[in-house]
Amino acid sequence: MHILQWVIFLKKALLISGVFISSIIGAGFASGNEVLFYFSKFGSSGFWGILLSVLLFSLLQYLILSQSKHFGTNNFDEYLVNIMGKRPAYFISFAAHSFMLLIFSAMLSGFGEMIYMIFGIKKIYAVIFMLLCCYIILIKEYDAFVKSESILSVFIVFSIIFVGFYIMLFRETNVFALHIPQTWVSSSVSYVSYNILTLTSVLCLMGKESNKKSAVISSVITFFVLLILMIIFWYILCIYSGMINLGNIPMLTICFRQSYWLGILYACTIFIAMLTTAISNCFVLSQKLNIYLKKSLSNILIIVSSFFLSGLDFSFIVDKLYRFVGIISIFLIISIIRKKNKINELIL
Repeated sequence: MHILQWVIFLKKALLISGVFISSIIGAGFASGNEVLFYFSKFGSSGFWGILLSVLLFSLLQYLILSQSKHFGTNNFDEYLVNIMGKRPAYFISFAAHSFMLLIFSAMLSGFGEMIYMIFGIKKIYAVIFMLLCCYIILIKEYDAFVKSESILSVFIVFSIIFVGFYIMLFRETNVFALHIPQTWVSSSVSYVSYNILTLTSVLCLMGKESNKKSAVISSVITFFVLLILMIIFWYILCIYSGMINLGNIPMLTICFRQSYWLGILYACTIFIAMLTTAISNCFVLSQKLNIYLKKSLSNILIIVSSFFLSGLDFSFIVDKLYRFVGIISIFLIISIIRKKNKINELIL
């Protein structure tokens, strides 16, 4: 019976971590842009930024799951009210749901630019294809959302590890690492803060799958998986940054330098990573709009809005707009940690 319980806990933990990780690993992460902008450009110091970010992600994942269970809510807005009060909660909720639309649009933009880069197909056709994929899962509700996120996350993780080690083993020997001694703390905190703004809503939804042990185990799984993936990206991008033109999709550029088929394989990985992040953001956004509008109307509104926003440049979204939102959402991180200190014992 003891073994069976641990199997149940592990299954729940893997489900939660799968959804959480797949929500993080979107176009910005899988393309290499986020790791390049926030970590690799700091050279060897970027490693400590990665370690800090992964620790924060794991800690916040546990706290959010625990607190949402303690408050007895799987609703993002209710969770925010519990940790910071009504007025700040309304502001953070508005910022978070607006950012979800921006992230959704960034996934569309990134996929469009990737397809144009590889095949020369106009960006608009790739955007429409991605929108159709998201819409199909969107109309199938929660079960389809959780299953698609958790299953696809397995493919994303293993393909990134495979491609990463392939590049490190067979890369050009005349390319050397770039070392830039700069401050890395604010960059790593900014990276976590803008991600956690939308990830909090996903974790609140997953609270129904959680208990104390599964929350702990899922946080540990998240720590090690993200640490491995981010170190792989950081190392590779440190090697190539400043030596070649990495373009808007750095990891894809590097993959195609190795071989055409490695590039195609990684293009599929990026597509799936974009799709999972797009799904998680449009699903939560749809849940919010369904309060005020009919389901069909809210879905159409999300699709149309994101279609027009996808015209923004992908690198601009990741490097500029993400950073701006990161500043706002630092308040959310502070609120989560402060609330934890006020709760003497979390009831799970």
